[in-house]
Amino acid sequence: MLLYSGMTLAIIIMVFIVLFALIKMRQMTDERTAITTENMAKSMEQTYDGLIDTIDIALLTTADELSGQIHSGDMSSQSIEQYLVRQKSRLPSIAFIRVTDEHGNIVYGQDILNPHVNVSDREHFKTLKNNANAGLYISSPLFLRTNNKWVWLFARRINKPDGSFDGTVTASIYVDKLDEMLTKTTLNTGDVATLRDAQLGVIARHVFNLNKPVIPGNKKIAQPFADALRANPQLGTYISGGTSIDAISRTQSYRRSAKYGYYVNVGISREAALEVWHKQAWTLAGLVAAFILATLAFARLITSAWHNQEKSMVTLTEAQEIANLGNYTIDLKTGHWTSSTTLDRILGITPDYPHDAQRIRLDCDREASHNLNRLLDKPGMAGAGVA
Repeated sequence: MLLYSGMTLAIIIMVFIVLFALIKMRQMTDERTAITTENMAKSMEQTYDGLIDTIDIALLTTADELSGQIHSGDMSSQSIEQYLVRQKSRLPSIAFIRVTDEHGNIVYGQDILNPHVNVSDREHFKTLKNNANAGLYISSPLFLRTNNKWVWLFARRINKPDGSFDGTVTASIYVDKLDEMLTKTTLNTGDVATLRDAQLGVIARHVFNLNKPVIPGNKKIAQPFADALRANPQLGTYISGGTSIDAISRTQSYRRSAKYGYYVNVGISREAALEVWHKQAWTLAGLVAAFILATLAFARLITSAWHNQEKSMVTLTEAQEIANLGNYTIDLKTGHWTSSTTLDRILGITPDYPHDAQRIRLDCDREASHNLNRLLDKPGMAGAGVA
């Protein structure tokens, strides 16, 4: 019984140690995943901030160059077109740079149509026309009327010499180009990188090695994302669960650009992140199972040996009873001895009889007595002997 209690305790301790190790490894996996997404989100923010900085410089330079010259005749239409071509050549990510007049007609730039397309109803045009201090305008995803493609548009106001409104200059990046930029992020199957506007509408979104298209402008966000934004609108990390756009649970980190107000998200699939942990868990579970089986097998062997020994003792006792024989056992170190019931009956040994070496009285031949006394006379056995 004591053997089984000890082995059961050993198994329980082993199981608790393995469970503790698995919990700690799971926590470490989650922490590493969170750190990875946070670092990637920060890197994406720096990349897009740098890109927008470059675009804004080009727009400012163009607005200053064209200020008051669209109608003055100081620059010919050909000179303006050549200037815009040079500006675009310095910005490989840009699809085109275009200029509108004060009425919203696109009058200069790549692939303009005749008659001119009018954009006076567009939000960027109305904002810049009505606010001389609007600065750089960054749009939500915009569906172009000129070529039916989605773009991310940046615009600045062009002023006349007296400061009044004279039109706009815009630079646009195709959403397809933004998606291509997102693919350069080093992520695995099922992971996602997302660029959102200031109102959280999707600008570009790429799910690695999976076809999960999302229409630009989609503002659906996971509930944990909404909760995280309420707690910290600037940056954070959360687990999206099944309420994300594509219902895939991921560890997500987000950042809001302090300079330009857009958001970036980087998400690593929980399934992919925990793949290694699952392998470790199965390995440890196998080791625990092997330990339990080995322990049970050992316990069975020990129990079987004890049962065999007990059977042997019972058989020996029965034989002694039949033959009227007895036996005794002596501890050579202490000199104390024990005797069988049969021997006690034969010699008349009572339970209170001292069981030390001095009191042994055995009827044995001289050679056996001599050999036993020689063993008892070893160091540490002084005073022991057999008569």
